[in-house]
Amino acid sequence: PHHATNLGNYAFFLSEGDCGEQEIEEAEKYFRQAVSEDPANVRNLGRYAVFLEHVCNDANAAEEYYKLTTDVDPTNALVLANYAAFVASSRNDIATAKDLLRRGVEAEPNNAIVLSMQADFYENVLGDMDQAEAMYQRAVALAPTSPDILGGYAGFLASARQDLDTAEEYYCRAIEADRLHADNLGAYAVLLMALCRRGGDVGPLIERADDCFRSAVELAPENASHSANYAVFLGYVRCDYAAAEETFQRALAAEPDQGEWWLNYAPPRELR
Repeated sequence: PHHATNLGNYAFFLSEGDCGEQEIEEAEKYFRQAVSEDPANVRNLGRYAVFLEHVCNDANAAEEYYKLTTDVDPTNALVLANYAAFVASSRNDIATAKDLLRRGVEAEPNNAIVLSMQADFYENVLGDMDQAEAMYQRAVALAPTSPDILGGYAGFLASARQDLDTAEEYYCRAIEADRLHADNLGAYAVLLMALCRRGGDVGPLIERADDCFRSAVELAPENASHSANYAVFLGYVRCDYAAAEETFQRALAAEPDQGEWWLNYAPPRELR
């Protein structure tokens, strides 16, 4: 069993971040070995299910392992929450997802990650903003320095409540907790541009947005959204058309299958 834990940890390590084809194949091999060594290891089973869903894009295999994991431990809150997210997004089975999340919260009512996942479900699936905010607030109270939870709540405040000032406060807290969190940096930069539309002295906001966009792109060069948003900023705000074009091409290279969609983000070109 200890050997299985080591194998699973190594497979998880290989699967994290911007892993290439070789790392994915290696992670798959070690996950399979780990599961074979100890079929009752819930952490390995749950991680393998997430890997199959998000890295391999194999929904059927992912579902098989989510079910197996919940059979082994029907009270593991994080597994239940991940399974709920899967059935909601891949199977569009909202009722089952809601029940799985309920079970997860009942099993571990003080699990901030699970509460934040339930908040996201209420916000983006059920459209119940009051319940979503209640769950986000519970999660923040339990994990006041978690960059993921703080950033999630900040995004909710900005998009669902249009409370840009409070959203900025939470983005600042999230970035203070982790200055290398690319998603929070990119989202904060977008928020700063929204704040600029109020007018007044926008110079400091523009500089801060530029710094955040640049950091997000450097930290996560494979994230096409960060590059596309930065390209728009460079084109429309900085009027640096050459840099905007180069950055937009990075977005296209990162997600070439989304070429038509990315055209909506295309920054203006200098008139000649």
